[in-house]
Amino acid sequence: MSEEKGKEREEACGAVPKKARRKQKYRPEWDKQFPWVGPAKKDACKAMCLICSVEITAQLTTLKLHENTAKHKKMCAPSSSKILMESFTSARGDNETSKSDSVKAAEIRLTAFMVEHNISFRVADHLCEVLKGFFSDSAIAKELKMKRTKCQRVCGNVMAHSHKQELINILKQNKLSILVDESTDISVCQNLCIMVRVVEGNTVVTKFLDLVPLFSSDPSKANEGATAARLFSEIMKTFTENGIRTCNIIGFGSDGCSTMMVPNNSVSSRLKELCPGIFIMKCVCHSAHICASEACKQLPDAIEQLAHDVHNTFKNSSKRLAQFVQFQEFAGAQKLRILLPCRTRWLSYTAVVKRMLEQWGPLQMLFTELNFQQTKTCGSTVRSAYEQLHNPFTRLYYCLLSSVLPKYYQKAEPFISKRKSGHN
Repeated sequence: MSEEKGKEREEACGAVPKKARRKQKYRPEWDKQFPWVGPAKKDACKAMCLICSVEITAQLTTLKLHENTAKHKKMCAPSSSKILMESFTSARGDNETSKSDSVKAAEIRLTAFMVEHNISFRVADHLCEVLKGFFSDSAIAKELKMKRTKCQRVCGNVMAHSHKQELINILKQNKLSILVDESTDISVCQNLCIMVRVVEGNTVVTKFLDLVPLFSSDPSKANEGATAARLFSEIMKTFTENGIRTCNIIGFGSDGCSTMMVPNNSVSSRLKELCPGIFIMKCVCHSAHICASEACKQLPDAIEQLAHDVHNTFKNSSKRLAQFVQFQEFAGAQKLRILLPCRTRWLSYTAVVKRMLEQWGPLQMLFTELNFQQTKTCGSTVRSAYEQLHNPFTRLYYCLLSSVLPKYYQKAEPFISKRKSGHN
């Protein structure tokens, strides 16, 4: 009743009712005047005393009053300096959560370093302990806990997923080309490798998208085989699952096998139907390899066999290597080892032919001595190499190859340099 009478008196006297006070939000410039204050986490209209760990109304008068309270002065006393620093540290972001995030970021960076430089994950068993010893004053180094298993999981489940998601986001917004190839690994598992070429920034880059096992994921498809229809469906399945529109595909590249490139019933023919106007291109290196292989069939077999025989003579004999060094010193040639021609790396033949011509004189002298030694070590391999090294036509063939093979190497060199620099 008394409240009602009071309101009636105010209305009778014409008194103006009080306005609601505007709520003041925390102002960052208060940090300079009051180093111990900070914003509250949940309420923007509250301030937080970093020393007392209490919330205060975000008003300048209230802050001044709190600064003169007995509790605040006691916490700021020199005896409480340790508590003061701990409060500052925990409130300014160096709390347990941020420390844990920093440790995780360090572990991811270490894993990325090992992946970039192709370092074995076994190194992780000892790397963290070494870092703890070097940086004993670092709180982050003390908390590092990463062995080889965790390193593998971080690489496969964290970094790989993140990089793939970033790539997918780029592919959703840009035109792209597909590069595919199928191969059987040492575990007898046939895989389909899918690469994409896309513009990133101002540069055209080629990146790995997916590796699809053709039969291990669905053994029921074994009877069908790696047909063009199956390869095409696996490629489209990868793009569909990741939400990449097929209308973004403007190019397709692969080797020249019939499954990929024949005009009818191939992967390329199906892509032409799905994406009209798509650009189809065979692998340049693969085509050059076929041309070089067909041309080399016109050469005598003994030319290539000589390189294999010479390498096999040295590969398991330290004695013959030492004898070869003596003849190199006598002939004034560089002390270089004989290279092995690799059948699956046809560009290696350029270096093999060059090395054979550089060491032709020392090789002739060594095999002459080995051929005339009356021991069981002189077999058919040594005798055949001795005859070819002293055949003038064999040297002419090697001189011919030394002038022709670099032309193929120069065509493939841009692709090799990009792959080494990480762009392909």
